[in-house]
Amino acid sequence: MARYLFLLDATQRRAFDQPPVFNPPQRQLFFALPDWATRSLATLLAPHSRGGFVLQVGYFKTTGCFFPVDRFLATDQAYVQQRYHLGAVEWTRYGKVTRFNHQQQILQQFGIPPFEQVEAAVRQQVTHFARLLGPPFSVSIQALSCLLWLKSFSPMLTRRPVDPLKRPSWRPGQRGGGGFRYL
Repeated sequence: MARYLFLLDATQRRAFDQPPVFNPPQRQLFFALPDWATRSLATLLAPHSRGGFVLQVGYFKTTGCFFPVDRFLATDQAYVQQRYHLGAVEWTRYGKVTRFNHQQQILQQFGIPPFEQVEAAVRQQVTHFARLLGPPFSVSIQALSCLLWLKSFSPMLTRRPVDPLKRPSWRPGQRGGGGFRYL
């Protein structure tokens, strides 16, 4: 008989899929833009595009995830509007295409390649792990380790914040390996 391990209840899963809640000093820290983002912000004209870009950079710095406009927190929206002098913003106009373009730019600036660029290497390693390890859970953990080491962005696999100072113990070409260990 199969067993299921439920780590999060429905309320906790909903909270996990929401942007982080900041206090005022955290909000000031995470929505402060790096130089590259300030230059990019200067090229954007529409207030909804400027505000969405700032929120996406701040949320990505915090969680490593992007969020749709309907999940932006009102306190964060108000803070960004005031801090960057955006005036009235129609947040619903921050559409999918603009969000996608901002995501690509943010990932590029943070040095994270899209999954398509590392897919062949990951596919090869997952096949290797499947032959070597067997159980699907072990294969999944090693595949995640491979993605983290390659610094690839895969929205379904990078929902958990990762400490950038730690690196997975797995390296390409390394044989065997049991679990998901950090050095």
